[in-house]
Amino acid sequence: MIRIIVLLIFVMTNAYGQVTGRITSSETAEGLAGVNVMVKGTYYGSATDADGYYTISNINPGTYDIEASIIGYKVVLQTGIKIEIGQTVVLDFTMEETVLTIGEEVVVMGKKPLFDVDETSSMTRVTSDDIANKVVSSVEDILAE
Repeated sequence: MIRIIVLLIFVMTNAYGQVTGRITSSETAEGLAGVNVMVKGTYYGSATDADGYYTISNINPGTYDIEASIIGYKVVLQTGIKIEIGQTVVLDFTMEETVLTIGEEVVVMGKKPLFDVDETSSMTRVTSDDIANKVVSSVEDILAE
């Protein structure tokens, strides 16, 4: 009886596959920390460690698309990755930097201190121009403010 239970546990733990690998920068070949690695169409995912390594475990057998993304780099997608029972797929990514643009430049000038220790509440000054220029497309936009 114990042999059957041990065999059942062994089979159940090996009924899944996993993906592991390293994500590096194309410019420096160094590992990238904090890259999100997602198995598209599922809830499976992971983030890279400080050296760029990741592991996604307990993936159901099948064929998947796997995506790596982080701010400042182009998204990389590898398609048709086949996961089999008990298999570990080694999947490395090389990511290319991209230029982020934020649009117009904003200059803030002022002499008011950052903190007023005597003030016990928070205040925001809203002018009529602020209200007139506010674009609202739904009730959620109004409540978000």
